[in-house]
Amino acid sequence: MKIAEIMGKEPKVVQESGKNFRRSRIFWLVAGAVVGSTAAYLLDPVQGKRRRALLKDKGVRLKHETTYYGKKIGRNLKNRAQGLRARVLSFNWQQEEVDDEILHSRVRSHFGRKVKHTRSIEVEVHDGVVTLSGPILSDEIEDLINCVRSVSGVREVSNQLEAHERPDHVPGLQGDGKIYLQ
Repeated sequence: MKIAEIMGKEPKVVQESGKNFRRSRIFWLVAGAVVGSTAAYLLDPVQGKRRRALLKDKGVRLKHETTYYGKKIGRNLKNRAQGLRARVLSFNWQQEEVDDEILHSRVRSHFGRKVKHTRSIEVEVHDGVVTLSGPILSDEIEDLINCVRSVSGVREVSNQLEAHERPDHVPGLQGDGKIYLQ
């Protein structure tokens, strides 16, 4: 008995297809042409020396540029890692107890970057609870509240702001208003 009969399978007949054979012949033909023309180009008795020198110079330049940009990327990654490390180490893992006057100053300086009419907003601080009141444009409220919550030392934010869609007829919202240090 044959092994194929025992296992119940017919053996596979491996044939090399004509297409694969033609493709490999074409590949080797093209590769030989490329190698031959490159050799003729570089070994030319008239201009071959100049071409080889030019090729060498381009290789040296590529090496220098690769080194330069590699160092540049390395410095960038190093600086980013140091910044991330500093940010993690400076993170306040416990709620910081801050004097109300200091917290008031921190809050006012932070939301000056988010709100156009900062003078119209009143800030009161008592034991880390910040109360915001006064007129404000409705599209600025969410940014303001998130900004105040992110200030170190703030435990809670009380929103008593008067939302207005447009600054018409609201004295505190008149004028251009400026967002500082955006």
